[in-house]
Amino acid sequence: MPRARPITTSFNAGELTPLLDGRVDQDKYFSGCKQLSNFIPTVQGPARRRGGTRFVKTVKNSAKRTWLADFRFSVTQSYVLEFGENYIRFYVNRGQLLSGMSAYEVATPYSESDLVTEEGTFALRTLQSGDVMWVVHAESKHPPYRLSRLGATNWTFAQEVLNDGPFEDVNTDAALTLQASAVTGSVTVTAAGPGFFTSDDIGTLLMLESQNPSTVPPYQTGVGTVVNAGDRVRNGGNVYESQTTYTVPGGSTIQRYVPTHTEGDAFDGAITWRYLHSGYGWGRITAVAVGGGSCTMTVLFRLPEEVVTTTTRRWRRGDFSAARGWPTSIAFFKERLVYVRNRQVFLSQVGVFDSFASRDAGLVTKETAMRLTLASDKLNALRWAAQSKALVLGSAETETVLREQTTQSVFAADNVQSDPQSDYGARLLRPLKVGESVLFVERAGHRIRDMRYSFEIDRYKAEDLTVLSEHIFDGSELSGDTEQEQREVVDWAYQQQRDSIVWCVLSDGTCAGLVLNRERGVIAWTPHYFGGDAIVEAVQSVPSPDGKTDDAWFIVRRTVNGATQRAIEYMTDFRLVKQGAPEAVHVDCSVTYRGVATSTITGLSHLEGETVSICADGSNHPDRVVTGGQVTLDRTATLVHVGYRFISRMQSMRLEVTGGAGTAQTTRKGIGEVKLRVQST
Repeated sequence: MPRARPITTSFNAGELTPLLDGRVDQDKYFSGCKQLSNFIPTVQGPARRRGGTRFVKTVKNSAKRTWLADFRFSVTQSYVLEFGENYIRFYVNRGQLLSGMSAYEVATPYSESDLVTEEGTFALRTLQSGDVMWVVHAESKHPPYRLSRLGATNWTFAQEVLNDGPFEDVNTDAALTLQASAVTGSVTVTAAGPGFFTSDDIGTLLMLESQNPSTVPPYQTGVGTVVNAGDRVRNGGNVYESQTTYTVPGGSTIQRYVPTHTEGDAFDGAITWRYLHSGYGWGRITAVAVGGGSCTMTVLFRLPEEVVTTTTRRWRRGDFSAARGWPTSIAFFKERLVYVRNRQVFLSQVGVFDSFASRDAGLVTKETAMRLTLASDKLNALRWAAQSKALVLGSAETETVLREQTTQSVFAADNVQSDPQSDYGARLLRPLKVGESVLFVERAGHRIRDMRYSFEIDRYKAEDLTVLSEHIFDGSELSGDTEQEQREVVDWAYQQQRDSIVWCVLSDGTCAGLVLNRERGVIAWTPHYFGGDAIVEAVQSVPSPDGKTDDAWFIVRRTVNGATQRAIEYMTDFRLVKQGAPEAVHVDCSVTYRGVATSTITGLSHLEGETVSICADGSNHPDRVVTGGQVTLDRTATLVHVGYRFISRMQSMRLEVTGGAGTAQTTRKGIGEVKLRVQST
């Protein structure tokens, strides 16, 4: 073979599947690697060794599975939330939030099993606006809750209370009638027979409508009309009560205005009218009688007199309850809060996130809430919702969107359509918003789709992002091609700054990173193996304390000193090396000492009995075993990093040299010289 000097200029295609070993016709072949573990490809081309992780704290109870969520008030006020059995703990400024000398926490109703779905993913879905976060359960085991930040160490976690909907469709069975004992206060609602109400109805909303509103006379202004105080009239479906007595005189020239108000009193020129109701009212069930034939209800919006004087078949139960199910996903769209359950989508009033009233004084407007049931040949229970150009929804078999029928009018009940997009199906895992894309994991758990709107076809396309690196999810080890059990994504997070990385926690406890930059055509996967026989269980990303970068946080399980330990750690920036070699952190679960020269490094109780690697003043130091929470160095140092060693591996693809003799893939090659260009090493 003639002499050649091939050059590899980039590694930003990541670690490629063995199926591409011979695909020299693919451009990505020349920028990919056969092995690239514990490296982070850069958009510019080089691959940088990832930073080590910094130990923050162990979880409250290392025997229990815990998860992470983010709470972002601003880029400089961000929190990592530790969700464990019946509690939340908080981390801010890369440390644990304390109250006095103890970890600050709030109580929750979630048991350890409640926090994990049947697919092994995190069961809670969160959505935040300002100092408020909504939390729903992906398997409908709990009602929505609201986490509120009232002060630095003053947080509340309480069930979300919806006082005006949403409601199911009106009952159409004439045999199922209800009757109330009064129009306000605490009333008794009696059903047509026993067994109608159950204990699961406690806390549920119940709406009663007038079955025959024509019993209330219409508003009149004719000569000689007599109106007595307490008389009721209706106008446009609204019912009003006179607060004065008045007789319209003959030849009257008084200008009277038709009452249209929907709150309080208003004067029509002669009579003061008080708004009562719009033909319906509702309340919240507080107790159920033995036998279920009646219930006690606190009226929230005044009931019509007709539902007291006679029975009505026109009633509606609240949509959310223990009996009918709770929301399973949540999102924002078009200034509305969106709840999802089964094949139904509930959208709040515009700008009023706790109001799901579908009528405003009997009228459906552009701002009132919406309740939609989607229909499709493959659509089953919705698993996630995400805001994009449209409201993107995913189920186990298909993806669909909600959007306007016409852009000439605002998104509202009279201008909405559902439009199926693709049939890949989704895992029970929250989606990620990355730029203009919505990322979701396919139902099987080992293929990630990038759902983006295409103007050319006026639809969303869902591109497979794992096709060039599918081996990372099939369980093949670095040292060979032995097929093992499929690795499934159980948790993930997006670290936007500065490298645009999607971190995926896999079911075998390993981690995979995806550097994603559409502008430069970079889709690069790399596997990551944490030091200390680590099992990674959860990941989250929040802005760093200065707001200039994002930190990736992890929960890592290890066996330390014979006991299970779950540690919360964040990954350091590999760019620290630019501040000088001593600053770089390349050990995991690490502790850093910075101060006067010393040979004793303490604060290592979380590494008790473990063999640790040490970097002292930028130089390698012999390994030590942690004893009594400390190690002793051979020499004094002022800057020391102590933690688990991890190994970074890089192996290029087979060299390919184009020549007249054909491919170089099957020829014998002798490599006489290799030159590397490195930086900050």
